[in-house]
Amino acid sequence: MSYSKTSVLLAPVLILALFSPSLLGLDCLAFRDVAFFYTPLYDYVAERCSESWLPLWNPLDQTGMPLIGETTSAVFYPLRYLMFSLPISTESAMAWYVAVHLIIASMAARLLARWAGCQPLGANLASLLYPLSGSVLFLYTNPPFLVGAAWLPIALGGMLLPQIGKRKLRITVAGSAMAMMILGGDPQSALHVMLVVAAIGLLRLAKRSADRIDGGVLLGVPMLAAILSAPQLVASISWSKQSERLQPVMSDSWLDPPQRNGMRSQAFQYSLPPWHLAEIVTPNAFGSFIPINQRFSRLWAGDGRAWTPSIYMGVVAFLALWIRLRFRHERFGGPWWVLCWISFFLTLGHFGLVWLVQSGTGRLLNYDSAIGGPYWFLYQFLPGYDSFRYPTKWLPFFALAVTMVTTQMFDRLSDERYPAFAAKVSASASQFAGVMICTMIGLQFYRWIFLDDLRLPQGTSDSWWGPINLLAGLSQLTTSLCHSIIVLLAISLILRFLSRCKERFTANQCHWAMAVTVVVCLDLGISGHGIVHQVSKVEVKEAVLALGGSARTEQSRWMRTKTGSGWPMVWSQGSSDDRLLEVEASSRQAWFGRWHLAARVHMLNNMVSIRSRHIAVFWQAINQLTSNLEVNEQVRLWRSLRGWLAIEGFVHASDRVDAVNGQGKELD
Repeated sequence: MSYSKTSVLLAPVLILALFSPSLLGLDCLAFRDVAFFYTPLYDYVAERCSESWLPLWNPLDQTGMPLIGETTSAVFYPLRYLMFSLPISTESAMAWYVAVHLIIASMAARLLARWAGCQPLGANLASLLYPLSGSVLFLYTNPPFLVGAAWLPIALGGMLLPQIGKRKLRITVAGSAMAMMILGGDPQSALHVMLVVAAIGLLRLAKRSADRIDGGVLLGVPMLAAILSAPQLVASISWSKQSERLQPVMSDSWLDPPQRNGMRSQAFQYSLPPWHLAEIVTPNAFGSFIPINQRFSRLWAGDGRAWTPSIYMGVVAFLALWIRLRFRHERFGGPWWVLCWISFFLTLGHFGLVWLVQSGTGRLLNYDSAIGGPYWFLYQFLPGYDSFRYPTKWLPFFALAVTMVTTQMFDRLSDERYPAFAAKVSASASQFAGVMICTMIGLQFYRWIFLDDLRLPQGTSDSWWGPINLLAGLSQLTTSLCHSIIVLLAISLILRFLSRCKERFTANQCHWAMAVTVVVCLDLGISGHGIVHQVSKVEVKEAVLALGGSARTEQSRWMRTKTGSGWPMVWSQGSSDDRLLEVEASSRQAWFGRWHLAARVHMLNNMVSIRSRHIAVFWQAINQLTSNLEVNEQVRLWRSLRGWLAIEGFVHASDRVDAVNGQGKELD
């Protein structure tokens, strides 16, 4: 197949374009951990690495903790060391760190597709679909997990596909990729790779398949990864033994519902509600929550906190899943279809079989809703897995599997042995476009009939983004459906042309391939632009100064306190287009997350990835003790404790003010 070599650059160029304001130093990445956790942390780690070849201890967090013991610090990760050694600002270094890993994810997905025998068009689409899927792209907010997703295709492909080469090559390639995942701060994804490969190996063994997993590869890859990442593994295992996640759970039975804010409850946070599978069809199926709260799915019981705004991967991915389901008699190779659904069910977390019974009948309400779900089985019965968190960390596996299913569909489309296949896909695309048009018309009627009710604030307000704007959310859904309809019709027309062209396998083949690629680029570029959030560095600095500047740093040891949510109550009462800027500036000014590291001061009760068991027990005891004391007694208690803990200042954030005031104060 004749195909332009410049297509290799499409995904990297699109990724660089999405992050260009931050890459050029004009903006900085905003929202969640990338802003208030990893930007100050990696800045501090970079300084420590420049001062010492092996910085072991971090004295600035809580009562002190091992710097390399906290896996997400990525002290030994080569790319972190390189990016944050460049003569650029920390914010720009973080943007390049994210962009480079998305490009690695793109190249790795392309490589996996080629290893699996896909044609150039399929490989090119893989390089676009995987890194620009909502499940992977939004991991820019959580860089360690983006590192895991970036190296995932190479680690998984090296272990599953014998076409790569000899055993030594496969072990070297997959083992090195797995080591990068561990060093970058995501050992959980490395474990997930081993679980997937072992499960596929057992399945093939049970079916007596000739394509069995090479036992040497199965053992050699984790051994090589462990050797290459040995310093990080040793430090992480040592620190994890002191983790609060290993604290005994006080529960009558593992069948009982998890205790509120307990370890089991935290482990199952960010479970993906099953109705969010609709995001495969259209990018904003349930509305966005940044900077205006339009997430109307939060009105439904169990919707919970969102790991990603959308799992959208482009219309072609949805079409591929439908075609694969609709035409089951068509033969497609590889484990991708099975992996797709297994990983999806794992992301459901606490939405298990008991949840189905509870939702449908109202029975079994005294049992854990996660019972019967795949993630529940892992958590309960796989030794050590209960120390990990968040079912949605399986989403990159889902995205990768869907990517491979999509590449297989386009391989079939470009195969002259299946002349009628393009007509089937084209007809399906047209039919779905028709269904979406009818849905959009129905939405318009619904908005028109219930306009007055929809204008009222709905549900519980978010402490950052305010009350849910249901009317705006439905408008966003309508726009999203228009987006999907246009893409579906474009794909349908291209495939209709392909099915009717008599010379489809000569000169016209390159033309239709490029047309499909352009449509996919536009589709993913538009959807990706909506979930990458950046704020102006100049505006952030001005906003911090307007709030009163950074906290005083004369004192060496600090504690952060708050009243209520710690954020201005006016935020929860209304929305603003500038809310993301306000949140970013307020987080810095109040030393939220790990921003105290930017000032190089010691904070007693800041956020960390893995908190020690002793710290957790201490705060539990303090909360229990102070809950029974009068205000004056609490003051006396804290005065005695501050002398013991050598606390010299505090930063207080209150929800009783219109703006965060984090000015440091010396304790009396």
